[in-house]
Amino acid sequence: MDPDRVTSARLYAATRQRVSTAVRNLRPSDLNRQVPACPEWTVHNLVSHLAGVAGGAVDGRTGLGTPRSAPVGRRTRHAVDCHTGSHV
Repeated sequence: MDPDRVTSARLYAATRQRVSTAVRNLRPSDLNRQVPACPEWTVHNLVSHLAGVAGGAVDGRTGLGTPRSAPVGRRTRHAVDCHTGSHV
């Protein structure tokens, strides 16, 4: 395997573990809180975005099914929308 891919996989695994630990025991009310750095997003939206980015890295797209050629805002919204109904 390409050394860059090995490094990326290792970094992704470590980041996923940290994010999972941070959100694992959140209550629904916590997930609905506004993110100070992204005031239009909830915690759930942010976690959904992170899941969408990971999915894009795996399938070669950004936003789970939205081509890389799509505008960034549309890709981001699509990634969030795809995971909004997902359990965190």
